[in-house]
Amino acid sequence: MPEEEALELVHSRGFGSRRKLGPNSARSVDELRVRLEETRQRGFATSLEEAETRSGSSGRTILRQF
Repeated sequence: MPEEEALELVHSRGFGSRRKLGPNSARSVDELRVRLEETRQRGFATSLEEAETRSGSSGRTILRQF
């Protein structure tokens, strides 16, 4: 997903609002851009206490070629 599309998506879901998040959540657009690039380089995403305290997850895109 292109970076601008990703930023539009997170803003539509409340990024930047005053909603309480976990202690490790990105606090600025610049920090979010860095994390997006790290995820692209690594090939998978992780979330450790970003949405809420004491939570974690990981994700990876799986492509199937026909």
